[in-house]
Amino acid sequence: MIEPWHLAYISLNKGMSEADLDALTLLSQSRNRQHKIGGFLLKIGDTFFQILEGDREAVVRLFERIAVDPHHR
Repeated sequence: MIEPWHLAYISLNKGMSEADLDALTLLSQSRNRQHKIGGFLLKIGDTFFQILEGDREAVVRLFERIAVDPHHR
């Protein structure tokens, strides 16, 4: 059995509304299931703390997309 790989990061919301965040959450949950990625997301105000868990390559690919998303800082 391959051990899951973990990546944690902190991000600040750059202007997404609550409705946009809700829609993104639903889309992300669906995509993450497809790629067998799990984890934990905590939102306090405009700050997000997330832990991603899964296959190393899948987690790295996901984080690379998150890192260039203009909604994060």
